Amino acid sequence: MDATHTAMRQLELVREAKILDILEGSLNPRLEASGVLAKDGLFYVIFDNLPHIARIGPALARAASYTHMIVQEKGHRRGFEDIAHDPRSGRFYVLIESLRRGRAKFMAAVQEYDADFRYIGSSWLDFPLDRPNKGLEGLACVHRDGQTYLLGLCEGNRCKGGAEGRIPGGGRIQVFRRGHRDWDRVGKIRLPETVLFEDYSGITVTGDRIAVVSQASSALWLGRLPADGWRVTGAGTAYAFPRDADGNIVYGTAEGVSWIAPDQVVVVSDKAKPEHDHRFRAKDQSIHVFRIPAPPTPSPLLALGEAFGYQQRILTEHRQPVVHSLGVGGVPPAGKQPGRVAKRQPAFDLVNLQREGHRLRVARVHGRGDDRRQAAGTVHHAQ
Repeated sequence: MDATHTAMRQLELVREAKILDILEGSLNPRLEASGVLAKDGLFYVIFDNLPHIARIGPALARAASYTHMIVQEKGHRRGFEDIAHDPRSGRFYVLIESLRRGRAKFMAAVQEYDADFRYIGSSWLDFPLDRPNKGLEGLACVHRDGQTYLLGLCEGNRCKGGAEGRIPGGGRIQVFRRGHRDWDRVGKIRLPETVLFEDYSGITVTGDRIAVVSQASSALWLGRLPADGWRVTGAGTAYAFPRDADGNIVYGTAEGVSWIAPDQVVVVSDKAKPEHDHRFRAKDQSIHVFRIPAPPTPSPLLALGEAFGYQQRILTEHRQPVVHSLGVGGVPPAGKQPGRVAKRQPAFDLVNLQREGHRLRVARVHGRGDDRRQAAGTVHHAQ
């Protein structure tokens, strides 16, 4: 594993469970979880291979009375990637990754439901895609100046498929506003080039907090999205999903993400494919709650040195790196000139740890499987 990847801080697992173990009744054992929404203390999960929506309690336990599958009889039957909610209208939006529109064009679409998950209809997200299986993977709903917008996260870098889409540093989010019939594209958000993800599989936005998941990189990026424009401020911070004792990826099918609190997110995992690493199967088709670790506490000696301005002296005195001893009793530290150093040539390597921390090892994750079987058993129907 790449050294810069192992240096990334890891998310802290709070609890997790297989979705099949939570839901009552006899269900299709293939549950390709692809999106999740945390709302009013409950988790709503959608699936790539099923039209139905699972409602799960925060304890991730089967016994809860509010944990069940909400059956949907109308609309498309598969290809769902994420779920979002509009708190003003009460509507839910479920993202369909890509559908053929016309002879040679593909676009994503959304199915809309009322507050009780009764089907309302569907509409296009007016942004052309270059292929049917590499479209929009994540969906979020935000409001600006009294208008409702949907944010659609592209799966590939620069919204491309194939090898070009796997070149890191080109994360893109398309911005849509409700038009006369469909959702018109009105803007684009670029993720920082330092977000070195090979793909993007989920997005969540609350206030100015934004989080993006990568399945192939098994990582979560957190950033800030101000309310005054379609841009991310700062580089943000990337966290790895927990690894095993040997540093291997085990959360290799993470798809959807939703904020629970400023320091917690809920994530769902798709079904592992035959070509995936066997370690992925222990965590696939599951729902997980993770805690975001607090920022590390600075060293007391470093903080004291910065308070006296010693950090600036180290970088600027004599235009050369200088070694300082900590001053005692108000006596300033004495600098040592590095010996036998060519003009303007440091005596030792300087490393930008912050930049190093953003670099990720990337690994290819292949496409999804296909299953057309439907759920059967004890379920709840949207009226």
